[in-house]
Amino acid sequence: MLKHSGMAKKVIASTLFSLKRNTLFQTRSVNDWLWGYEDPVLKVGHQLLPSIFPSSQFGFFYQMNGTENGEYLFNTGQNDYMKFTEIITWNGQKSLNWWASNFCNMINGTDGASFHPLIKKNEKLYVFAPDICRSFYLTFEKELEVQGIN
Repeated sequence: MLKHSGMAKKVIASTLFSLKRNTLFQTRSVNDWLWGYEDPVLKVGHQLLPSIFPSSQFGFFYQMNGTENGEYLFNTGQNDYMKFTEIITWNGQKSLNWWASNFCNMINGTDGASFHPLIKKNEKLYVFAPDICRSFYLTFEKELEVQGIN
């Protein structure tokens, strides 16, 4: 954000961060970290420079609960149940053009909300995460028992 701002905005933003009374490390609830809390520095920044500080709130998933993250075209699995809910295109693209390599730009797997039936423990489950513009895979590690349920 500040990279393309004028010198005055950079100085004001730098001053805000140096005047912060909170310590660098904060103790917050999980709810605060995930869904947001009002940060005093961001509050002042938002009042002075709303173009650089669009909000006074900070949270890893702030304003993301139930929000749209692109248009997906999914495979129905009609011809091959193993392809059920695989992403065919995301925002009209079969691959990304964000990363330096074709491998990194691949859109693999599902959106992580569902997978094909009859998953095997030795299978890699591929997931595309639009927030990080990357695909990754999940593998089975071990079975657990939680409150008597396994």
